[in-house]
Amino acid sequence: MNLRPIMFGLLLTATHGLGCAGAEKDDAAAAPEDVGSSEAAIVGGSSTSITRHPWQVRLEAPGGIFFCGGSIIASEWVLTAQHCVDGFGASDIRVVAGSDHLTERAVVRDVREIARRPGFDPWTLTSDLALLRLSAPLPLHPAHPNLRAIEIATDEHARDGWTDVGATGTATGFGRLRGEGPFPDQLQEVDLTIVRDNVHPAVTHDMLATTGAGRSTCNGDSGGPFVVRGPDGTPALAGVTSWGPTGCGGISVFARVSHGATWILDTIGAPRDGRADRCDGGSCPAHVGDCDGNAQCASGLLCTADVGARLGFSSATDVCLHPPGHASFCSSDFLCNRGEGHCDSTSECSSGLSCARNAGPLFGFPQSVSVCMRSSDICTSTNPCGVGGGPCDNDFECRGGICTFSAAHGYGICQPDPDFELRCITLHSCGPGEGPCSHDFECEPGLECLRDLRKGYNTCQGTPLGPEVLDLDP
Repeated sequence: MNLRPIMFGLLLTATHGLGCAGAEKDDAAAAPEDVGSSEAAIVGGSSTSITRHPWQVRLEAPGGIFFCGGSIIASEWVLTAQHCVDGFGASDIRVVAGSDHLTERAVVRDVREIARRPGFDPWTLTSDLALLRLSAPLPLHPAHPNLRAIEIATDEHARDGWTDVGATGTATGFGRLRGEGPFPDQLQEVDLTIVRDNVHPAVTHDMLATTGAGRSTCNGDSGGPFVVRGPDGTPALAGVTSWGPTGCGGISVFARVSHGATWILDTIGAPRDGRADRCDGGSCPAHVGDCDGNAQCASGLLCTADVGARLGFSSATDVCLHPPGHASFCSSDFLCNRGEGHCDSTSECSSGLSCARNAGPLFGFPQSVSVCMRSSDICTSTNPCGVGGGPCDNDFECRGGICTFSAAHGYGICQPDPDFELRCITLHSCGPGEGPCSHDFECEPGLECLRDLRKGYNTCQGTPLGPEVLDLDP
């Protein structure tokens, strides 16, 4: 029988002399074969974007040469195929994330540790899993939508039928588009259907075999993801691209992730792995899940429902967090949404928001709590607040009300004003943008009383005249 690892074998043979790279073997023994001229990688697939597969990474050898794929499973960990890194040291590999083009290098991390699953056989490719620990965490939060960790499939997923025969999944990679052809610049995807293990004599219980009616993975795709989805569309990493029979377009074989799940989870440990039993022993620290109640979180933390997606987990993951308003609630890992705090800077707020100091009372916090807010949440003369809004500094920052200092809040709040319509008459001369007015004579000289569509009433508009200068004869 012939086994063909799905990696860029020519590169590895040339740079490391790795016999397993692209090796073929029969039932007796076979010499390693150079696969630099073997068939296409993603066969019968189509171009795709990293936003559809934000866990996809590629591995590069010294000199920036691509050779394998991988998947982000935690902020500091990438899962790949062990035959990809057989013979490599950690310093030989760089991980490129957040990019769907081979010519782009969005986020780059060195590798500081390689963990290899015990029992790996380079000829049969059993236990073909390896973990790469990165030199620094990846920024897995909504501000970086092209970077996301994917949940690994466990025995629970398997029992629930996610990887049953007949289930479909998606493989991705940067492999050749045709035999002898060039590597595509853009990431490719292909949908495949899981088939029985006995489809090929070399498929073992710790592998997943798939077919795609002429579609497959092939050389260059090793280490990349095979992703299945649950009934609600939640993705899970079911396989790591491993091998296929000689020639492409037939079956594709993946290392079965659920069979290595215990080893994976024990290796990456805490924090932020998100597995269902992670907090069963209690005392989970902040930003760790999945928890099932406050008792499973460290003292002072709350088990917060359905916030996993904000930390790179599945959306249904419950995570231990500091209480809202706590000094450490917002962070670079957990970006705060509108009305959440405490934030220390705008970098701890979601896109489009700013960290507003002393604005806590607007959202039910003490005045000392800084809160992530929209610029439109703060009253200005050009963007006045309605009644109850604030903080305001003067009446013209209120729409249909007056700015009144609130001791409870510590700043001005827009309150109802029964004399609102008479404001400019009372003031006698409203300035630019001030109102409401009824006639030009209620405005400073040079201004006109015109409809202000933004404010919903008439305001004084134009350029006021400067002080009159008299030209006196000497």
